[in-house]
Amino acid sequence: MIRRKQDKKSKKQLDTVRTNRGKINERNTEWTGVNAYITNIFEDDVTTEQVHDIYSLGWKIETMIKVWKSIFNIAKVRNIKIERFKYFL
Repeated sequence: MIRRKQDKKSKKQLDTVRTNRGKINERNTEWTGVNAYITNIFEDDVTTEQVHDIYSLGWKIETMIKVWKSIFNIAKVRNIKIERFKYFL
């Protein structure tokens, strides 16, 4: 599973380089499979895979909020009743 994710990252980087007609930087391709997570949770409490899953979920939420802000203009929401907000949510 980890190998598959690394292959996808490598392919995406190579496609980007080809699109931009750039040269493949060997130093950058070595780092495509590396992820660094900083947390204050003890190693005994969660596994490395669980930390990865938590961070991945966080990025999905961030991406969703970014889409809401750009497409649905949620930054310009007018005052509405909480029930209506829950319905839209």
